[in-house]
Amino acid sequence: MDTDPKSIDADNGLDTNLTITYTSSDSAVVSITNGTYLKIEGAGSATITASQGGNVDTGGRYNAATSVTKDVSIGKASQSIVTSAGGTTLPNLTKDNGDFPFPPAVKSVDGSGADTGLTLTYSSSNTAVIDVNGINLEPKGVGTATITVSQPGDTNYDAATSKSFTITVTEKSPYSDSVPGLVMWLDGKDINGDRLAESASDFLTGGKVGSWADRSGNANTRSQAHSSKQPTYSTGGGLDFDGDDYLTGSLPSSLSG
Repeated sequence: MDTDPKSIDADNGLDTNLTITYTSSDSAVVSITNGTYLKIEGAGSATITASQGGNVDTGGRYNAATSVTKDVSIGKASQSIVTSAGGTTLPNLTKDNGDFPFPPAVKSVDGSGADTGLTLTYSSSNTAVIDVNGINLEPKGVGTATITVSQPGDTNYDAATSKSFTITVTEKSPYSDSVPGLVMWLDGKDINGDRLAESASDFLTGGKVGSWADRSGNANTRSQAHSSKQPTYSTGGGLDFDGDDYLTGSLPSSLSG
């Protein structure tokens, strides 16, 4: 805001056209910009002092003016909790048991809609269903939990009105097409989609999986970007028993051959 005061001649009331100098007792509350503007920086109180040193020392006719002070009080700004897209209603969610922890798509904004950058706090009505870990929510079990979102404010912002939404956690479906966006996966019993039992020949040298099958039927093409991270084929030792066989004594610590 423009400070607008001016220096006038005490004899005739005319503008002296001398520059006024401003200072603030607390630049964290009100700062001086471009010499003549007061800029609000944060909540609190500051005293603004206007002074004019005169021009006698440069051959002028004006002595220094008596300084004038003005107290300025700045209240805290309001904030509100909205979705990342700016919606005022927080939508309810559905998650599968075992889904990865996730941060809710919410934020705090000021009266102009600008992000305040303040950290939101979450609480769960049932941590056996949804647990809170910092800014992340983690599905823990089947059921429904109410999530309350709050922001307590700081030196510049009042506390936001808390908002809540529910998360329903369901059992994860055993079917591969129940995961949204999944277009390819490895069938552990038929890695190359040939409908036959697996053998070492179905794997590349070094035991890496050589063929990935598109089981969705959508003709997706596999891409193997990290061969070192592919599943490996290994054979473990074991004993086969039929109905007439049995084992006495302690179990062996290892098998070979």
